[in-house]
Amino acid sequence: MLKYFKEISQIKYLIFYYQRLKWRIPVLLGLSAVVAVLDGLGLALFIPLFQVAESGDTASADLGKLDFVIDFFNYIGMSISIGNILLFMIIMFAFKGWWLLSVSIFRHRYA
Repeated sequence: MLKYFKEISQIKYLIFYYQRLKWRIPVLLGLSAVVAVLDGLGLALFIPLFQVAESGDTASADLGKLDFVIDFFNYIGMSISIGNILLFMIIMFAFKGWWLLSVSIFRHRYA
């Protein structure tokens, strides 16, 4: 059975690269997953931005499953306004860019 899986082309390439890169493959996958989560959170901030811009009131903004955004802003003590949401989005995307740069440096240095 193991011989069958080794002959499948995708598994064959995975085994080939895993023999050469060892621990770097899971690390790179984990770092890339963090980039994807940060990108998703940054893009998810557009929804409250549009809700606040449309209604002008955060209490009437119905975010559904994105209520954690309002809860987070309340937790850190920031009022929910267009300026604060834009500032937080800029910080999120800057952090994502820095993280992506770190992943790229790691990839070129160790992989």
